[in-house]
Amino acid sequence: MLIDKHTLIKYNCSRLEAVLVKALVTTRRGFNLKKTLIVTNNPVVYEAYRANSDAETFVAEIRWFDGDAEEILVKARDLVYEGYPLISHPLPASIRMIYSPYRSVVLGADAGALDAWHTGIIEESLAKYRQNTGHRTPDKKNAESYKWMDAQLLSVAIREFKLF
Repeated sequence: MLIDKHTLIKYNCSRLEAVLVKALVTTRRGFNLKKTLIVTNNPVVYEAYRANSDAETFVAEIRWFDGDAEEILVKARDLVYEGYPLISHPLPASIRMIYSPYRSVVLGADAGALDAWHTGIIEESLAKYRQNTGHRTPDKKNAESYKWMDAQLLSVAIREFKLF
């Protein structure tokens, strides 16, 4: 899959983030995806999308959970097993971001049939998250920066979703 330099600049994302988003979005075949569902523990994301769930943002629903990043991945996993397809990759593209106390995951807003590829991604992501964070605590010292970065990554994922 070819992602040119201009696309990366336009959407202000790294090549790896763009590849992850494009890989997931292009697997929408078989799903009737017109809207998204956000699962988050980030108050910045919640406030930004709570009042703006409409055709312009492509967000049908936002679900807030007052928990840590692992709990968000578990909630996303549960939704994938209910048939909601992943739109954004559950893990961030940077190892530094994995220590963030905030995480937002974008899923399709309409549940369909259980998809083995999506269940594999979420299970592997949860295992990698636990492997990489088992010996560390979340970096709460930089919480404000992590909130902003998580919101920006989410914004990129939704913009990429709109392109397809």
